Amino acid sequence: GTLKSAAAGPGDKLCSGGYTAPSVIADVDVDDQLELVHGGSIWTWNAIADDMVLEPYWMGNFTGAFTAVADFGDFPGLMGDGPGRAEVVAMSPGSVRVHTIGGDLLFGPAALPGGGDGGNITIADFDGDGAPEFGVVGSTRYVVYDPACGDPMFEGECGTMTDNGILWQAVIDENSCAIMGSTVFDFEGDGAAEVVYADECYIRVYEGKTGGVVWSHPRSSATWYDAPIVVDSDGDGRAELISPFSPYGNGGCPAIDPSFEGLRCTEQFACPGDALTCDEGLCRCVEDVDCGDPDMVCTAALPQSPGVGNVCRPKFSVRTGLRVYSDVNWVGSRTIWNQHAYSVTNVNTDGTIPKGSEVERNWQVEGLNNFRQNVQDELGIVSGPDLTVEAIGFNQDCSADNPLLSIQAEVCNRGEVVVDPPIEVNFYDGDPEMGGALLCTAETTIPLVPGDCEIVACLYPNPPLDEPIEIHVRVDEKGVVTECLEGNNSGSLIAQCPPPPPE
Repeated sequence: GTLKSAAAGPGDKLCSGGYTAPSVIADVDVDDQLELVHGGSIWTWNAIADDMVLEPYWMGNFTGAFTAVADFGDFPGLMGDGPGRAEVVAMSPGSVRVHTIGGDLLFGPAALPGGGDGGNITIADFDGDGAPEFGVVGSTRYVVYDPACGDPMFEGECGTMTDNGILWQAVIDENSCAIMGSTVFDFEGDGAAEVVYADECYIRVYEGKTGGVVWSHPRSSATWYDAPIVVDSDGDGRAELISPFSPYGNGGCPAIDPSFEGLRCTEQFACPGDALTCDEGLCRCVEDVDCGDPDMVCTAALPQSPGVGNVCRPKFSVRTGLRVYSDVNWVGSRTIWNQHAYSVTNVNTDGTIPKGSEVERNWQVEGLNNFRQNVQDELGIVSGPDLTVEAIGFNQDCSADNPLLSIQAEVCNRGEVVVDPPIEVNFYDGDPEMGGALLCTAETTIPLVPGDCEIVACLYPNPPLDEPIEIHVRVDEKGVVTECLEGNNSGSLIAQCPPPPPE
């Protein structure tokens, strides 16, 4: 608890001096010592001086800023750059930039669309091109910058084909200094990242590539330093989304979220109630109760939405406390998020803090190179369930006097996340892709933990006699479960009534 140094100051003061930007600690120059990264300076501990000192390579002349670090490429000849070294993303009031650790400018300063000071930065591969992008908050926009959008010096592709350094931007409601943060997570384990941001009125999940809103819920907050996080908070092997709330209402929140088209679906099964139908990817409702969520109302679709009928959209309300959201289809994550400037490698899974000389550099760990983005435990690729099915046999007592085939199939979970029942298993006479007819449907009845299996059966009355029947089995055809591997959900066998004589 003894103060060792005050040389680096209290941190960068922003938002008219009302807030201090969280500093970043990382070995940005790859010298096996941690540096203290401010928006306008980089410091290190000097054992001879027994104090913090400015790094000699720092030659920048920038104002204070919120900061984050990642590897945006190699830039030979620029001050402070070198193989394996990080670059700094800095959000100064109203403009964002990327510079080397020596202070040479690489990107920007770029004005923040929609105004506001801007705040804590999230770095991730938003669009799946293998290169980092970064997201920041403004007063009326959440903006994802991609340096590859207009500058060939940077790696990656610009999926939205812009040339102004912006991958996409989304309208938000943020009436203060706009200093709060966001996070990114691949909830479904399909390789496509989602962005989580919570403004003063709603918490939303956006598609990482395009900024389309895929989920929304009401929220109230003064949005100071708060930010949503993704973590496995209860140790069940699935990620949860956590967000703080406060009883703040500025009177300007829209009664219905104007950015969310409505509850999404892929088939009718994906909608919460029997009364709902799925049309053009949206659940269609008649009354509020159809939505299956007290925070949703049955209301008109947005003008640009396809399809016909009312949809389920969230309604604003003031609330307090902490909200934890979960879904059976979300993949696993680490069970820890220990600080605002979170970068995965800064904390061990058991909560201990690694020694400075032992901290892995996030940007050098395969699959990372991010900031304020969580991953699966042990830093692996995000896990998920993996359902398989095998047709294993049929009853031997089927005959002209007892014309009933009982066909058995074994459903297994080869993944790393529990699959809750019921999961549909369909049995076909012939390959369904070639017009095979559905014979019957069975369901799993128990939770399938990783490695577990369950045998289900299908009854086929009055099958053709003395003819081989090619039975095809499919598990989870409607895609209720988001799996880490979708191509192994089928099986087949040849059945016959009565069974053929042994050879």
